[in-house]
Amino acid sequence: MTRRGALAVLGLSGLAGCRRKPRLGVLYREVGGEKLRVDIFYPPRQSVPGPAILLLHGGGWSSGSREDFRDLATGLAQNGFVCFCASYRLTEVDRNRFPAQLDDVRACLRWIRENSLSHEVDSSRIGAIGASAGGQLAVFLGLGKDRVRCVVDLFGPTDLTVPFGVASNLDMPALLTRLIGKRLDRAPDLYRAASPLYLVTADAAPFLIFHGADDLVIPPDQSRRLDAALKANGVESTLIVFPGEAHGFLKKENLDTFGVRTMSFFNTHLK
Repeated sequence: MTRRGALAVLGLSGLAGCRRKPRLGVLYREVGGEKLRVDIFYPPRQSVPGPAILLLHGGGWSSGSREDFRDLATGLAQNGFVCFCASYRLTEVDRNRFPAQLDDVRACLRWIRENSLSHEVDSSRIGAIGASAGGQLAVFLGLGKDRVRCVVDLFGPTDLTVPFGVASNLDMPALLTRLIGKRLDRAPDLYRAASPLYLVTADAAPFLIFHGADDLVIPPDQSRRLDAALKANGVESTLIVFPGEAHGFLKKENLDTFGVRTMSFFNTHLK
């Protein structure tokens, strides 16, 4: 899914009419000498306090930026949501191994709740959306005690204990070894701990899941198994698999579906 495409499917552009200007690069956490920041986008009008969405970028836990979702955040803000695009620690050769990234996004969620009045947010109405590695993190945020209200997961890996292959010059086993610190055969318990699939219970948040049928980076079975686990526990879950799409969405009709279904989902669960 392209950033411009995501904005286009929401039928929106620019920041004209926003009641409050965006706040970019707001510090939410400092850990290990690294300053983690969030960009905040406000709706042009809203019932105060209003709903919010935390957006988490992808990049194999080693790259990507909170700027990747700025266009999508702008579109969602124009539809009445306060949007927070968050940075989190990226893996390096011997630093920032899991669960550093999860600790960061959970800290960001706490920061939003603690500062909800300043940003006119209803702390009980916060959703999350994430793509790829950010999808994995968003799925975690929809599980457990301090979960968000609802989650949109874009082709996030959910079970890291299943061997991944190498596709289109993207070496998933190498990325996972960098994330975990060891190969799967050396640390299966650590890989399981980084797999949100195994944390699904009956009190999970509602999910909307998108995946490309031809995704060779994160196989669609990762999303199918998450959807099945949620439904087996009586949790609302909708899985949309796009034929002919790989790791991301390019076809206009699929981008349109993504925009319409995502907006309807957030409106239903946050407004």
